[in-house]
Amino acid sequence: MNMFLKKGLFGLIIFCIAFFVVNQILFFESGALERFTTKVTYPVVFVASGVADFIQKRVEGRESYEQIKAELKLLNEKCDQFCEENIKIKALFKFDSDSKEICEFKERYNLDHMMGCKVLLKSLKKDGQFFLINRGSFNGIKKNMVGIYKFQILGKITEVHDYYSKLTLITDEACKVAAFASSTNANGIVIGQNQKNCCKMHYVSHLLDIVDNDMVLSTGRGLVFPEGFCIGKIVNHSHSHNSLYHDIDIEPLIDFKTIKYCLLTDLSQTCSAAKFDMMDNNQTNTDDLLNNPSTSSEPGACNQTSDEKTSENQE
Repeated sequence: MNMFLKKGLFGLIIFCIAFFVVNQILFFESGALERFTTKVTYPVVFVASGVADFIQKRVEGRESYEQIKAELKLLNEKCDQFCEENIKIKALFKFDSDSKEICEFKERYNLDHMMGCKVLLKSLKKDGQFFLINRGSFNGIKKNMVGIYKFQILGKITEVHDYYSKLTLITDEACKVAAFASSTNANGIVIGQNQKNCCKMHYVSHLLDIVDNDMVLSTGRGLVFPEGFCIGKIVNHSHSHNSLYHDIDIEPLIDFKTIKYCLLTDLSQTCSAAKFDMMDNNQTNTDDLLNNPSTSSEPGACNQTSDEKTSENQE
């Protein structure tokens, strides 16, 4: 009996389910059960949709983040490369602008025996006035080589090391230069005072005339400093009645604090080169005269010489 009831109940349930399914398929009408089911399932569907959208956005954002990160890395590499090239260009431009005047001066006057160098350190103190330059014995630097900026004498090399050297300035009290005033030809010795851009010209006789703003040039005596280079200009001079010499203040034409590059020259090489050039010119002129005895630099010079010889013979 119980088995019969169980089978009947199970069959009834199956029938109801089948009837419900067929009714929903063939004769679908929203009823209370459907409305209740939709009300119950709507929050679940809404939350599931939101969660799905959130997960999809996170996945897309993750992919976009990785892509942006890769693009950022590439852009950073390009930026570093451009910065490196920009730094190189700026460094070359700075070097070109700083050394342009020196290069133009060297090309203009064809100073083959001069060597360009960079100023590493400046000391313009009372205990010493000097530059440290980036040239040493490995570059052929020797003692007593002269530092020049344009036609302004800076000083001379007093210490030489392997990779750098010490250039003692003319404003140092240990530096002495034989010089003369260009207008009055008054000779003396320029000695530094261990003061910035300040020298004094000593041993100038009180019998000689001195003019302010007159240029002071090197005489070339002493076999250290070349002849004809500027030392500075006379900014002040005085003379006391009980002294035999003028008191002359000299200021270099260039502010030593602004110098970044300079040229070095050796007076012995310069003199030797000038001597050889003179010998070459004399040899060339002699060869020209031997090859063309009738020619001369001035018209009628040979005829004038022959006329003079004839007149001397007649006398």
